[in-house]
Amino acid sequence: AGVDLLECRLAAVTDDLELADVIASAREQVSRHPRWESTHAVLMRALSVANRLADEADVFLQAAQALASDGLKPSDGLRDLHEQCQRRDPQLVPDGLRT
Repeated sequence: AGVDLLECRLAAVTDDLELADVIASAREQVSRHPRWESTHAVLMRALSVANRLADEADVFLQAAQALASDGLKPSDGLRDLHEQCQRRDPQLVPDGLRT
């Protein structure tokens, strides 16, 4: 599944089983494309929604390390997303999971 499809799937999640499936698919994409911030972003958001903040932080660090190997730093957007995840920003939660 491509990044756009993963974003759509995450937006449509309505239960923990679907969320777990999105996380697994996003992990696969990150392993295939370790330097693509967009794949890390989907995984970070999904992990945050699943209340797995330590795992989300690990993914952010992995992204930073992968980018650093090319002499780059995470973009402002990825850093902002990481901060949103750690704050547990309710805007990150898909409509289908909001109570």
